[in-house]
Amino acid sequence: MLIILGFTGACTERDMELIGAFAAGASAASGGSTTQNINAPMRAGTAFLKNQYTQGFNKVCVYDRVGSVDTLVISSTAICPLTI
Repeated sequence: MLIILGFTGACTERDMELIGAFAAGASAASGGSTTQNINAPMRAGTAFLKNQYTQGFNKVCVYDRVGSVDTLVISSTAICPLTI
């Protein structure tokens, strides 16, 4: 599904959030780090917090970086940074 969405150009911002959340859940389930940037490598510029939601024991912080979406997965008890 990821490949099809990527090639058709049909990804909406919500699709990208769901893809980031799916990747975060898969990494946490496999024993990955609790703090990570899903969309590595980091892009230049500052990303501003746009949305956040809790998924299990993780909190997914969604950022807007000049039109692109970045996500950061942290502990559900932590506070999302306003910028990254």
